[in-house]
Amino acid sequence: LTASGFYFLMISVGMSPATTLMLCIVFPLLLLVVFVVFLHPVPPMRMVQNAEESNGITSSSEGKSEWQQVGCEEELEKDYVVESSADLVDAVVDEGPEDVIPMGTFKEKVVFVRNRMLVPYMGPLFFVFFAEYLINQSVNSNLYFPNSSIPKTHQYTYYYFIYNIGVFLSRSSAAWFTISNIWLLSMLQVVNLFFFAFEVKYRLIDSFVVVCILILYVGLLGGGTFVNAFARISKEIPDGQPREFALSAASVADMTGVALASLVGLWLEPFLADGTPEE
Repeated sequence: LTASGFYFLMISVGMSPATTLMLCIVFPLLLLVVFVVFLHPVPPMRMVQNAEESNGITSSSEGKSEWQQVGCEEELEKDYVVESSADLVDAVVDEGPEDVIPMGTFKEKVVFVRNRMLVPYMGPLFFVFFAEYLINQSVNSNLYFPNSSIPKTHQYTYYYFIYNIGVFLSRSSAAWFTISNIWLLSMLQVVNLFFFAFEVKYRLIDSFVVVCILILYVGLLGGGTFVNAFARISKEIPDGQPREFALSAASVADMTGVALASLVGLWLEPFLADGTPEE
């Protein structure tokens, strides 16, 4: 949102796109500054020194391991003493949910994705990202209104900035409410894809303002599907390795949608360009 807002502001005051993009180089550096300066790490989990265990589990003089939390304001009420790192893993598993999901082999992970991830989470993420990125990259780039007071060269900048406002608002909404039916959100986004494609070809709505409102709606659906999918994974998948793997697998689904949208856009954008009206 910040990057698209900055580009929108610079273009609006008359700066050329090339100069604006050069100025945008500072944003990756700002991310580094924020990470180093403002994001304070969680107090480290430190073990008593042990040369045998690189993950922080160390043996005491009696051959046992002691786990200590450094940086906590209160002392741990209970000390965990285990024989080895394998015993520590067993202790953690024993405290977890009873329905432990096997995730040791590649086959088990494939089965987990097929049975627990593909339909409820990965499917909606794939379709919503495919549709919204195809809208932004290949459809709306051909959508302009000659009679609008906004110059043709600036109209797409408005579209993208408004879209990111919608994404920001919907991705921030999970703190207040969640939507369980993410398939509905993703299918509505697919409907948006067809609507905007027909809008480019046949000018169903000849209003720049109305189209901007609909683009805000596109952002709301995209961000809403994303945040609610990951919120559901965090609640419905057991903690530990299954949840971490599930979050990674879900990310593969949305990135696959983005990649496929880029490929389809190579054909769709010139196809739709033939139907845009001349100024």
